[in-house]
Amino acid sequence: MPGYVRQMRTLLLLSSLHWTAPARAGDVLVVTSVPVQVELNGAPVVRTAAAGEVTLRDVEAGERTFVIKRAGSEANVAVRVPAAGAARIDISADAVETDSPAAVKPVYAAPPVVVFRAAAGQRFSIVVAGARLGVAAGDAPLVLEGLGSGQHEVQIRSEDDLTIWARGVLMLEGGDQLQLDCEEGRIVRATGRDGAWKPR
Repeated sequence: MPGYVRQMRTLLLLSSLHWTAPARAGDVLVVTSVPVQVELNGAPVVRTAAAGEVTLRDVEAGERTFVIKRAGSEANVAVRVPAAGAARIDISADAVETDSPAAVKPVYAAPPVVVFRAAAGQRFSIVVAGARLGVAAGDAPLVLEGLGSGQHEVQIRSEDDLTIWARGVLMLEGGDQLQLDCEEGRIVRATGRDGAWKPR
């Protein structure tokens, strides 16, 4: 569709960077009518500033979960990538569709929210992926709304950062609302979707 392609103002294909094709791999055709970012395994593979289409080459065969982000919201879509041939994802302003038989999760769920609560009289420094994002206090929980879907390494430290009280991995999905209750010398108690917090 040459005319359609000419209307694309910006289309960046990122999957070819540092990418080694797996032994059994297929293609995924992404067709969007809106600006969008598509992520796979926590990394962006497609980013558009307008409507367009792009083919992701050599995606490992099997069920793969893509995160579709647009306009401050996101959706997780599970696509069954064939060992040969191509699967397709169609993205519009209010829906995501795929010709794959894999299940599609709720469309454009709200971004995940994680609340760190400290025991009364205690204060903890919250470090995510090596960056100190704030302090959770007994009377002032720390609310994180910008982490996004995917895996996030977490350390719960003393406020002076000298003691690590707990470590774990957040496995976030769109729509998650997770609360982590922190107390010195005790295991972190997680409330929310099962499997969203994995202690280490």
